[in-house]
Amino acid sequence: MSNTNFKTSLISTTATGLLVAMGLSLPLTFVSAGSAYAEDCLLDTNNDGNADSNVDTDGGADSSGGDNLLACGVGAIASGSFSTALGAGSLANDTDGTAVGFGAQATGGNGATAIGADSRATGGNTTAIGDDARAIAAAATAVGENARADFIDSTAIGQSADVGGVRATSVGADANADGVASVAFGANAQATGLESIAIGSGNTAALAANASAAGAIAIGHDSLSSGTDSVALGRNANGVGNSAVALGSLASAGANGAIALGLSSDAAGTQSIAIGQTSVANQLDAMAVGVSANATAEGTTALGGFAQATADGATAVGHDAAAGGDRAVALGYVTVAAGNDSIAAGAFANAGGNDSIAAGAFANAGGSSAIAIGFESFASGPGSVAVGRQASVEGAEAVAVGLSASAIGANATALGSNSIADGTYSTAVGSLSFAAEGSAALGFGSIADGTYSTALGSNAATNTSSGIAIGGGRFDEGAYSAGQGAIAIGGATYDMIGDQQTSAAQSEGDNAIALGTGTRADRVDAIAIGVKAEATGINAISIGDSARASASHTFSMGAFSRASSSNAVALGFASTATARNGVAIGGRTQASRDGALALGGGTNFNEGAQASAVGAVALGGATYTEVGGILVTDGAEATAVNAVAIGTGAEATGVNGIAIGGEAIASSTDATAIGQMADATNFSATALGADALASGAASSALGDDSEATNTNATAVGQDASASGIAATALGAGSVADKNDATAIGEGADATGFSSTALGADAQASGNTSVALGDSANASYNGSTAIGAGSMTTMANQMMFGTGITVYTLPGLGLGGSARGTANQTGNVQYVTTDDDGNLGTTGSVPSTKTSNPGTTKTVSSTPVATSRAPIVDGGAEFEAGLTELSDPSAPTTASGTSFDGAGGTQITGVSNETIGTNIGTAPTNTPRPVQRNSIAAQQSLAAFNANSISVNAQSIDVNTKAIQSNKVLIGQAFNKIDANTAAIEKSFQSLQDVESGLAAVAALPDMYLSPNAKWSAAGGAAVFGDEFGFGATLAVRGNDNWSFGGSAAMGGDQATGKVQVRYEGF
Repeated sequence: MSNTNFKTSLISTTATGLLVAMGLSLPLTFVSAGSAYAEDCLLDTNNDGNADSNVDTDGGADSSGGDNLLACGVGAIASGSFSTALGAGSLANDTDGTAVGFGAQATGGNGATAIGADSRATGGNTTAIGDDARAIAAAATAVGENARADFIDSTAIGQSADVGGVRATSVGADANADGVASVAFGANAQATGLESIAIGSGNTAALAANASAAGAIAIGHDSLSSGTDSVALGRNANGVGNSAVALGSLASAGANGAIALGLSSDAAGTQSIAIGQTSVANQLDAMAVGVSANATAEGTTALGGFAQATADGATAVGHDAAAGGDRAVALGYVTVAAGNDSIAAGAFANAGGNDSIAAGAFANAGGSSAIAIGFESFASGPGSVAVGRQASVEGAEAVAVGLSASAIGANATALGSNSIADGTYSTAVGSLSFAAEGSAALGFGSIADGTYSTALGSNAATNTSSGIAIGGGRFDEGAYSAGQGAIAIGGATYDMIGDQQTSAAQSEGDNAIALGTGTRADRVDAIAIGVKAEATGINAISIGDSARASASHTFSMGAFSRASSSNAVALGFASTATARNGVAIGGRTQASRDGALALGGGTNFNEGAQASAVGAVALGGATYTEVGGILVTDGAEATAVNAVAIGTGAEATGVNGIAIGGEAIASSTDATAIGQMADATNFSATALGADALASGAASSALGDDSEATNTNATAVGQDASASGIAATALGAGSVADKNDATAIGEGADATGFSSTALGADAQASGNTSVALGDSANASYNGSTAIGAGSMTTMANQMMFGTGITVYTLPGLGLGGSARGTANQTGNVQYVTTDDDGNLGTTGSVPSTKTSNPGTTKTVSSTPVATSRAPIVDGGAEFEAGLTELSDPSAPTTASGTSFDGAGGTQITGVSNETIGTNIGTAPTNTPRPVQRNSIAAQQSLAAFNANSISVNAQSIDVNTKAIQSNKVLIGQAFNKIDANTAAIEKSFQSLQDVESGLAAVAALPDMYLSPNAKWSAAGGAAVFGDEFGFGATLAVRGNDNWSFGGSAAMGGDQATGKVQVRYEGF
């Protein structure tokens, strides 16, 4: 094949095929295969379709004479190796260059291709196809009219497509990829940012306002991606912010990092997300997902159709969910979280208060910090909590937990299905529980219907202010308190098959207290403590198993104790006080009449103390053998009005009788027996001392084994005995066994009627006799023995002392005679005495023989005046036969001392004292000597003797008065004895009171509460000496930090108590 043919083939096949492939046409003349052509195309100048020599020319085309070059067209130049220039004015001046079209140019580098009128391919491997297309950088490609690929590796395809960056690509009419490595695909697509992508008719991916829009992607009609790394995908989508993504028609991601997905979605906030048709997330970090979801504040989230999150940090999840408060969360269909930091979860849930939570369908938390959890739960108060289906709270900080639980009032708490806390500070815990204002109800069906009341336990109930009911039971069988401030603690009990054994505690009076199963306190201020205890009177108190206090102001303590009349007290097992003001203390004691007191227990019925008459007092329990427990003595018994029996076995059976001591007996009116086995058996009798016996009316026996066995008899001293009417025996072993007899002194005996014996072992056995002095003995009627050892020897005798007795009469001494003499009347008598000391009187001067020298005794301190002048009869002095009464020269002697004769021997052993009044003695008289044979002397002596007799009579009268005085003193002594007896009784009572108080204090139980206990009750009993004490304690825990309690105890008639409050910090 020749060159001509080859070229012809090239034109007719290769060139034409290329032109056809490019959609272009050139006015070339096809010639036959046989025509010869040069390397430059021959033009059909004359348009005849034939190659005419000398007519058709190459039009100035220049291929530089190379066989591998082709220049075709007027002024076409193909100057590069293997280059081709087709078209008028075309230019291909580099190796492998191709320029096709009018004025096309393939220059500036090997392999350039320019196809199209005025197209330019400038640079190695560039391609420009299309009218006025420009590919002017290495490896650039521009395809389409006015297409521009001005940067290395750039591509522009489409009419007026343009690239403005290295490796940029624009495809489509007026597409523009100005950014490095950017892509614009579609009519008018604009990708002007670094590595940006614009896909779609009319889309724009342009440079962002504040930075290069590197990496932007815009896909879709009129989409806009103006931020760095932004994406706009969809018709009119807008990716305005850096790294923003807008996917969907009219989607808008208008801030850095924003994402808008869906028709008309709007993500206008930095890093916001709007997903869903017409969704809006227009604030920083906002997210809206769902049709018309709105997240219109910073950090908000709206997920779900029409979800609204309109405050900072709010979250709304669910169709029509709305979170309108800062940081609020709404989760669920048509939920609303309107308060700041509120949470609403569940269909139609509403959290309207700040910090509130509503969880559950139709849940509503309308108060600040309120919580409503559960279907149709409702919490409207600040800080309130409602948890459970249809639980409701209407008060501030109130809590309701459970199905249909309700808390109405500030700080109310209701826990349990259908529980109701209806008032401020009320608490109801347990299904169907109810609590009024300030009250607490804990347990199934518990009811605290009064203000500040408490009900604890299944079906426990209280219906008045400050009442307390603690203890469970079946329906209508729980603990029950009905009075204001009443307390009932103790539940019902049931046997194995469910039959009720004991009812629950019941307290139905104001301030009444019932503690224990089966207890009942149904009057004002009544208290019942113990199983089946009952207090049914006003202010009544019963403590113990089955104890009963059934009248006003009564007190019973001890199992089966009974106090059944007003003010009665029964303490001890089976003790009974059945009359007004009666007191029974001790096991099986009985006080059965008004004001009676019985204290002291017994094992069996009627063995304890018994007080069975009005005002009676019986103190002392029964005694038993250590082995076998056989009864030894019964308890004290007081069976008459105002009788008092104190001591085991003591009996006071007479009106006003008093028996104090073991087995003491006072069996008659006003009788008093004090001492072990003392016995007073007659009216007003008094027996004081062990085994003392007073069996006569108004008799008194004081001393161990003393006996007063007749009317008005008095025996004082151990073994003293007074058995006569009005007899008096005073002194150990003394005896007065006749009427009006008086014996005073140890071993004294007055055994004659109206006799008197005064002194140890004195004996007055004659009627109306008197024995005064140690061992004095008046054994004859009317006789008197005065002085130790004196003894009468005949009736009506007065015996003064013994044979060794000295008699001193100070009234007859110096200075006394004048007074005594002045009182004398009638004849003056002389006192005489015989050898036995018997006194007598005479009207004449006795002879000298009638006076035995040495036997005259000084009886008066009155001096006997005699004349010292001798009486001369016939001038003779008569001194013989006259005896001087004393020696004038003898010294004065002490009282009670006598001398035998003138200057004789001293007589000793004469006492100068007598009971009551002392008879004083005086110094020895110093008479003058009488002259013998003197008539005057005789007359003087007679006068002296008469005066002495008068003085002696006066002394006797003094002694008689002294005896009467001693009787008065004895009477006073009895009065003092009575006073001492009363003082002893008072001291005994005081000691009893002390022992009673100590027993009461010892019986106070402690107020201990174990760590998990809410309350505790305790009872106690104690013994101190012969006294019994009983006490009870109630302690209640308020909370983990504080508790309080009170205790009371009684011992005898003494009561004590205390109140304790404890606070513990942890």
